[in-house]
Amino acid sequence: GGNGEINKTFYENNITLAEVDVMCVVQNSEILIIECKAYNALIDEKLIDEWKDKISKTYDWLRKQKENCNKEIIFEYWTTSNFTQEALNLLRERKLMTKKYIINWKNRIEILNFFREHNLSEQCKTLNEYY
Repeated sequence: GGNGEINKTFYENNITLAEVDVMCVVQNSEILIIECKAYNALIDEKLIDEWKDKISKTYDWLRKQKENCNKEIIFEYWTTSNFTQEALNLLRERKLMTKKYIINWKNRIEILNFFREHNLSEQCKTLNEYY
């Protein structure tokens, strides 16, 4: 179990540093940040590069908070479409090179499988209905 927030904004000195689509604190031991893209087009390298900048700012903000110092931080990119081969290569490369936090990603089929595994039938229904 965990606590979740949708459309979370991180501020520093009243300036917006980053906005995330979903943030969950899972069993007070990890923080899961999910970037959600409801696209028909494939996710390309440019979008992954933009996400990388958001990850960096979000990670820095989270680590400055005392309550997060011992939590594992996981960033995931979820899309209702899929990824170009170049974007997948970039994601795999970043996942291997990054040690401070975890990077994962899911396409539509993987999201549906996740919802089914966690008995989230309403979310499955919504995804099938609208995407």
